[in-house]
Amino acid sequence: MKNLVSSADEHELDEFSGISMPETTFDRPDQVLASFFKLKIDEVFTRFRERANKESAVHGTPHSVEGGLGDGHFLYIPGQRENRVVLVSHADTVWDDNPGYPPTLGYSEGRIYSTTPELGIGADDRSGVAALWALWDLGHSILLTSGEEQGNIRGEEKGMVAARVIMSDYPELAETLNKHQFMVELDREGNDNFKTYTVGTPEFCEYVQKQTCFFEPDKKYWTDIKVLCDKICGANLSIGYYNDETPSEQQDIRDWKDIVRKVRGWLGKTSLPSFPRGR
Repeated sequence: MKNLVSSADEHELDEFSGISMPETTFDRPDQVLASFFKLKIDEVFTRFRERANKESAVHGTPHSVEGGLGDGHFLYIPGQRENRVVLVSHADTVWDDNPGYPPTLGYSEGRIYSTTPELGIGADDRSGVAALWALWDLGHSILLTSGEEQGNIRGEEKGMVAARVIMSDYPELAETLNKHQFMVELDREGNDNFKTYTVGTPEFCEYVQKQTCFFEPDKKYWTDIKVLCDKICGANLSIGYYNDETPSEQQDIRDWKDIVRKVRGWLGKTSLPSFPRGR
């Protein structure tokens, strides 16, 4: 991929490092994205917890469920609408243990990138976390996890620590998650594909393709939904980042915005079908 960074229009995004994130915004999606790229993992959970507690106090909605320690940390925020789905993203990145993370951010030609040597921006999966923030008002359930990246190497199915903790140590929550219509994770590179791994029926795959106009390249590898979707189907969607888990990782703002709008149009519908795995 060609270098998109030009010295003529390059500028820093540090101005966003301490902003108060709007609860929903499409006027300045760079603010939402940059905000989550500038947070440490514990701060991400704090932002979501504070917003959930505020809504619970104001509207009397059910309290969130938080548990697990370290890489097993998770936060579940129950949705309020009928026929709801679970929106999933993981707050951890491959850069979390680096003392220089989060990096200094740069911006050029509609893309956010790192200007700190040897550090990526953590778009996998902070861009998905930002999408959950922007889609919050749809009334679907939200599940924020950690440890998805822990120990992951090609060809060996590790990681997904919080997802495993939920399924083994929190049976009531695991059952609640699997009473939803289906799950949608926002965790993939690119702007045009999805994966269902082993947790999508042919009918569900056809449905996702129709709703998103995305394609499914294959069913290789894994992410949280592969562990979480015990009784219902799930899909993992592209969320507009590129050069995954490398120092040259970049987030395309327009792609992110277009995908979030697409998911909003899909999951904002009054009626959503249920897709049991049918095993």
